[in-house]
Amino acid sequence: MTNHASQQHWQIGHANVKPSDCLDAEISNDQKTLLNPTQKNVLLGFITYDVKGKGAVQKIAKRKIDMIQGNVNSYSKLLNDPARLKAIEDHNNLCAAVAKVLAEGEEEKARKQQRKEKDVAEKKRRKEAVAAKEAEKKKELLPLMTSHVLKYTNRVKEEISRVTLINGMKADLKLPYLKDVFVYYYGMKRGEVNGKNKSELTAILADNVTSNAAEDTQGEVDM
Repeated sequence: MTNHASQQHWQIGHANVKPSDCLDAEISNDQKTLLNPTQKNVLLGFITYDVKGKGAVQKIAKRKIDMIQGNVNSYSKLLNDPARLKAIEDHNNLCAAVAKVLAEGEEEKARKQQRKEKDVAEKKRRKEAVAAKEAEKKKELLPLMTSHVLKYTNRVKEEISRVTLINGMKADLKLPYLKDVFVYYYGMKRGEVNGKNKSELTAILADNVTSNAAEDTQGEVDM
């Protein structure tokens, strides 16, 4: 009650709190003083209550707030031991150092994520550029490849020997172009043809055009 009275009347100075006259109660000067605490008395009382006893136990979590640098949230604290004050300063400095390390770790993590996203985007861009270049090359070479395959297919129909067919392919086609024929015309993977030499590729191409010629001949017979 006295704390409430003091908080409500702090702006008008020392409030005169006493029992009503109709109660006809005797009151001593000491009682008058106790019933009329100043705002300073109340604040000091709360400080003392928070420093020791039950209040200190209840508010122990709040004591971990950094009160050395002024980060105090609705409480006060008494420090009368230089060693304890130094320990608290060291503790706060350690907390600040840990917080800085954690912040730097988060920043480095964010930078790594940005680099990863940038690398993924760059890899995708390069892949798209390669695919576009391959598509353009296929569009350019496909008509010529088609004419070559048709030429060799017709030669098979003329019943030339396999050796003559293969020798003609070796004379007409260079190895890089042969590889492109299998990649762009026959749809094979680049890795499947890169390890093969010219003799192997011309032999496979001869088998393919021979098969084409046989299918064309069978189609003509069926008609």
